[in-house]
This record gives sequence, C-alpha cells and structure tokens, in this order.
Amino acid sequence: MSRPTRRTSTAYLTVWRRAAEDEFGRQTWSSPSLLKATVDIGSNYKYTSKGIQIVPRSAYWMETSASDPSEGDQIAKGDFVTIAELDPVSVQVAEIIKSIKVTDCSSLRGGQIDDILIMT
Repeated sequence: MSRPTRRTSTAYLTVWRRAAEDEFGRQTWSSPSLLKATVDIGSNYKYTSKGIQIVPRSAYWMETSASDPSEGDQIAKGDFVTIAELDPVSVQVAEIIKSIKVTDCSSLRGGQIDDILIMT
C-alpha cells in the first residue's frame, strides 16, 4: 500500500463475498470480513480497469491483499462483522461492487504494495 493511502485509511468496511447459490437458486454470502480504507461518497466520474467511464455511488481506496473483494461482492461502510446473523441483504447500506481497479505502486520508493480502487 502506498504511504498516503495507508495514512488516510481510517474507515472500517465490511465485505461479504459471493458464495454458491442455495437449493432454491438464491445467492448466499460468505462470513463478513473487516477492512480499512479511505472512503469517497458520491464521487465524480471514474474509469474502470476496462476504460469505461462510470459515476460510482461510493469509491474506496485500500491496499491489495489476498482477501481482496471481487466484482459482485457486497461492501458496507462500518463494522457489521460482530453481528453474525446479518447478511448484505439485511444491511440496508450494503452496495454491490461494480468495478475494481489496481494502481501499481512499484515505481514509488520503498517497495510499496499496490493500491486498489473499489467502485460501487
């Protein structure tokens, strides 16, 4: 993670990853995980990794890791991990991740980890 992103990552986010569908064809979700990020609500237009221009409801910057969210997962600002019975459908503030864009930080000094931009 770049040093500026690490310093400004103060918001907690809860992420639910997509799991298999149940026997009735409904989407199920993994247990929620907690991440720290920088949050931008109601941001201006941005470009996806495919070069498509979108206006996201929210944008989140964080460091890359093995537990990175994927497109189609759900994300909510706040710590909902401690409330085990909640899923993203019952958390009314959860948003579907529409795009993820990786920012290469290898050119920065000190071998910094890449950043990702998550857009909903």
